[in-house]
Amino acid sequence: MSTRLLLFGDDELTTAVADYATAWGARVGRPAAPSAEALGKALEHDVDVVVVVSREDIQALRHALLVYARARHSASSAPAQALSDGVA
Repeated sequence: MSTRLLLFGDDELTTAVADYATAWGARVGRPAAPSAEALGKALEHDVDVVVVVSREDIQALRHALLVYARARHSASSAPAQALSDGVA
């Protein structure tokens, strides 16, 4: 089974990361816009890894906090599953 990777970013570095991950056998998802809504929809599917690629610290931090907040929200909705998966 291949790794399911969710990739946030919108520059050539992000494209290179997606290309390498795909070459290594990962299934890569790239939300069109890194908004809270896009993140929520993307995380509704099974995801093994979330990668945030950005040359700007503020943007990377914002995306990472959105992922963290969504994971915490999901963990509170399904605590037993989230804890067993190491999400909390």
